[in-house]
Amino acid sequence: MLTNLRLKMILMITYLSHWDWILYKSRKDLVKYIKSEEIHAMFPIGVHVKELESIYKSVTPWEIDRNKIFDVKAILLLRNHLKNINSKFHCFTLKTGILFCLASLFLENKNKAILSITGLGYLFSSSSKAKLLRFLIKPFMSYLFNNSFDMIIFQNKSDKKYLLIFQTLQTRHQ
Repeated sequence: MLTNLRLKMILMITYLSHWDWILYKSRKDLVKYIKSEEIHAMFPIGVHVKELESIYKSVTPWEIDRNKIFDVKAILLLRNHLKNINSKFHCFTLKTGILFCLASLFLENKNKAILSITGLGYLFSSSSKAKLLRFLIKPFMSYLFNNSFDMIIFQNKSDKKYLLIFQTLQTRHQ
């Protein structure tokens, strides 16, 4: 039988997203249902901040310029937040996963983390910038993902197939 302390330890989780809309749209009902003080949200300041603050017991807004392909300042800010949070992380979207990997690259406290890929997004589009970015990060993606995430969840099989062709992920990913 689970004690209250053990249950709290199991439920301590931080939902992380590079866009507040994702956490508002995909997790608000679950968080309302669970009503746990152990679910934290970390997201950029956006349109849904007030709603998320009313749903989650604890939030950490962080700054990111979603229009930039690679926002170094946002990665450093995220790194500073990750240093101070002892939690399991559930990252939503490929971009958030990449940001999480880069931000936690040299952290001593390796937190458990799960990545949910809901779509491949801009990185796998046919634009010239995306192709160049894919070329530049491909050698690092396998290393980063395999060392940062305990599990990767794919929303659809075509994304999983395409990403597995793009890189070599360890077999533990669902």
